[in-house]
Parts: sequence; C-alpha cells; structure tokens
Amino acid sequence: MPLRLDPSEIANLATPIATAGAIRADVLAADDLFEFLVGIAVVIYETSPL
Repeated sequence: MPLRLDPSEIANLATPIATAGAIRADVLAADDLFEFLVGIAVVIYETSPL
C-alpha cells in the first residue's frame, strides 16, 4: 500500500512547528536584548568613578 499524504494534512502539521519556531526566536531575541542591556550597565558601572 503506497503512502498517501493529503496536502492539507501537511499544512496542518507545519503550522504548529512554524509557530513554535517563531515563538522560540522571539524568546532568544528578548534574551539577547536583556544581555545587551546588562552589558551596557556593567560598562557604565565599572567606568564611573565612585
């Protein structure tokens, strides 16, 4: 019996995978922004005379 895939089933499978990937990319971007801001704060703290 040959394997048959309905194109609508493929789209239904790809949608949750693409959505999960987009959410994960958004989380990584937020983490990168947080690390960037912390890095700036550390540089300002270390260079300011007390």
